[in-house]
Amino acid sequence: MSVILDKVKYSYGSQFSLNINLQIPENSITILIGENGAGKTTLLKLLAGVLIPDTGRIVFGNETHEIGYIFQNPDDQLIQLSIEKELAFNLENQGVGQAKMAKMINTYLQEYDFQGREKVSPGNLSGGEKQRLALASTLISAPQLLIFDEPTGFLDYKQREKFYRRVEKLKTEGHTIIWATHEIDELFFADQLLELKAGNTRFWGDYFDFLSQFEDSPEMRELRSPCD
Repeated sequence: MSVILDKVKYSYGSQFSLNINLQIPENSITILIGENGAGKTTLLKLLAGVLIPDTGRIVFGNETHEIGYIFQNPDDQLIQLSIEKELAFNLENQGVGQAKMAKMINTYLQEYDFQGREKVSPGNLSGGEKQRLALASTLISAPQLLIFDEPTGFLDYKQREKFYRRVEKLKTEGHTIIWATHEIDELFFADQLLELKAGNTRFWGDYFDFLSQFEDSPEMRELRSPCD
């Protein structure tokens, strides 16, 4: 599903203004970067419908579209009384049958290391466990558009690798992914990079074009220099 941001503007009084005008292609991974306060979370909330643009419009490629949004803080997302109910929530909204739902929940309980703990309250989980559950409860329903706000911050290496494999699989299955991160190694997954600075587009384009900006930097020259 493609996404068009047509002259979108959103302001927090006179303190901050986000101004975006671009098209995100379908079946792709867009990595969103920028320093704190650049507008990344604001943009993601606009895409998810949590915020409404002051001016401009956001146009989705499909008239009916499903959006999965991973919040930066999993406490803002987990609302059910148990792990099992959290996994079931989006599936119930989609009208998935009980037998299929039970099978899917069991698969995700195992994949995200919650087997035998399905009755545990999300409030009793650690930060990393909450992040895993937020991911699992969103990915289980495979929405067409996936929006991630720093989704790996609380995850250990093993769980990050699982997440990366899942994201690549979703892309091959035709999903569109928009992913904000501060992790340098996650830029590799981008089909295109969007860098925000003070609410405006500083860079929009290919991963390798982004890297080419730094070819003549002291850090890159040091990396290219032969070892002593």
